[in-house]
Amino acid sequence: MNQTIRKMIVHQTQFLYEKIADEFDSTRITPWNGWKRIVPYIDTQTETKIIKIADIACGNGRFAAFLKSQMPLSRMKYFGYDTSRSLLSIASQTYPEFSFTYLDCMNQMDSLETQLNCISVFGFMHHIPDRAFRSKWISKLCSHVAFNGIIILSFWLIDVDWLKRKNVLPIVLEGKQITSSDLDTGDYYIPWGSTYNDIRYYHNYSENDLDIISEQMKSLGFICLTLFEDDLKAHSKNWYMVFQKLK
Repeated sequence: MNQTIRKMIVHQTQFLYEKIADEFDSTRITPWNGWKRIVPYIDTQTETKIIKIADIACGNGRFAAFLKSQMPLSRMKYFGYDTSRSLLSIASQTYPEFSFTYLDCMNQMDSLETQLNCISVFGFMHHIPDRAFRSKWISKLCSHVAFNGIIILSFWLIDVDWLKRKNVLPIVLEGKQITSSDLDTGDYYIPWGSTYNDIRYYHNYSENDLDIISEQMKSLGFICLTLFEDDLKAHSKNWYMVFQKLK
């Protein structure tokens, strides 16, 4: 993918979530079913007294609330990061007991806390454009994990026929027309919200994409502890991958 186009996509995505923060918050309340299945992997991080957890693209903080329902606050040190200042404000007001910090989650991964016992990335991977950029992003993410620590990734997979019906390409970004030929295989622009007045970039991960990520994680000293699907809906589901750092 052309890097100028990649940067335009990232900018549009960041602008969108700032714009829709209130609507996003009102529709993101309940925890995902799949979260219950990853708790045992977080709970095994007991070599340190306190589990350091980074929640990338934390949004309105609902994963923090879920963690609070699963383990004592005294057992964790939670860091919520997001690029939307409006969502961070909502999260901080709703859950003042947790730490929420502004971070450009696409471009400033070097600023993460270090020696983390757990990094969670929910509802974000599908917004990262360009395979080469994703690979670099994952490498940076992995560098912040402590030995034996885990990374939990989720991938929102949508039925291809549904995507083709909803795809709004071509679009105009920053005065430039963007067509499917400008994007990678599996890339779409789909409507956001009930009014369909806003659109968002979405990458639909293939099995090959997930295999490539698994191989990259392996090369970085991680093993895959589990791979499962959950959060099934009419046209979509989430794939979860939990990796542990052993080197």
